[in-house]
Amino acid sequence: MDGAELDFNNTRLSSSSITATTSNPDDYEKDLRLAAELGRYLLERNHELQNYIHILEKDIDDKQCEIKLLHAKFLSTREQLDAKCKQTELFDAANFDLEKELSLQRRENEKNRQHIKELFDLYEKTRKQYHDIEHEYSTFRVKQFSSYFISKQTNIPCQTSILSIPISTKRQRSNSFSLLSTSNSSPLLNSSTSSNLFDNSSVSIFKSHLRELKSRIKSLTIECAKINDQLHQSEQDKRYLLDRIIQLERQRRDDNDSLQNELNYYRKLLEKYSNENNKSVLLNIYSPPEYDVSLYDEVFSENNQSKSSYEPTNYKELFSPIYETLKKNINPNLIIFKNTDYEHYTLIYSCVSENYIHTNPCKNSTLWLFSRTISLSNDYLIELDEYIINNLCINLTELEITPQDGESCYSSSNICT
Repeated sequence: MDGAELDFNNTRLSSSSITATTSNPDDYEKDLRLAAELGRYLLERNHELQNYIHILEKDIDDKQCEIKLLHAKFLSTREQLDAKCKQTELFDAANFDLEKELSLQRRENEKNRQHIKELFDLYEKTRKQYHDIEHEYSTFRVKQFSSYFISKQTNIPCQTSILSIPISTKRQRSNSFSLLSTSNSSPLLNSSTSSNLFDNSSVSIFKSHLRELKSRIKSLTIECAKINDQLHQSEQDKRYLLDRIIQLERQRRDDNDSLQNELNYYRKLLEKYSNENNKSVLLNIYSPPEYDVSLYDEVFSENNQSKSSYEPTNYKELFSPIYETLKKNINPNLIIFKNTDYEHYTLIYSCVSENYIHTNPCKNSTLWLFSRTISLSNDYLIELDEYIINNLCINLTELEITPQDGESCYSSSNICT
């Protein structure tokens, strides 16, 4: 606003000066004075503006300092926030650990509660047995006292008979007096001995009962400790089995995924070569010379190459060269069983002895399993195991099963799938 007013005044003065010079040339000095005053006013105004600019620069510097201070506060606040976040994460981890420990403590408390309950039941049982023993002891005391009083009553007639003996001389009197004294002292002796015998017998019985109770409590505590150990071991086995089941389930899923990918790859490959000859496709896919193939695939490809037309495969003839090779190279005492499933596998048995008897099987035996496919299904494996156990009388636990990379093979002194 001040600059606009100055510009307006300048334009107004310049216009007035022009009109003055044009109208009155004599007023030139007056115009010069006005111009000098105007210049002085402009200088003062410029000085004021410079001061105002300095003030604004100071304000800008102050604002920049405040901005820097606020930025530093922002950075410190961010660092504090990061520290709080890390602290919160640590607290969360500590809280998780504490919750886990709390759950463990609860389980331990539950176990201790059950153990205390068992011990309390055992204590109640022991206390009941103690009361039973005390009752038996009291009844035994009553019986002893009753028997003692009965014996005392039977001793009284004997005393009277002793007193009724006739006394003739002083010696007889003395003898009778001695007899009387002995007879009078005999009940006391009998009572003391009977009481001693009663006390000794009751104490021995009570001690024997206490020993039995102690041994029973000790055996019960040992049994409780064994049960706790078995429970702990069973929990560990359960956790191990759960981990093993999870691992096997993951492995099964991975195997299924890999097999599915392989199946998709072969499907695409089959669709790619669907316009070509089927025979060349089979040869290229299943029996290339550069890939590792099973023994069955080698024999099958050789037989197919020698045949011009399709014929049903006779698996007995297919495995016959293997049988002949084993018979020549290993042992002439070979038996090939004709009642096995030749459509999926064949079994060859070798024994050192020439005469094989089912009731007395050969210990040094060798089994070879040749499979049509890379692996047998569970039904065929069960059938094969039953055949080996029932017909060959061979225990499968004594055989060492050695797989040969999942392919059909033969080996010595074991069974190979």
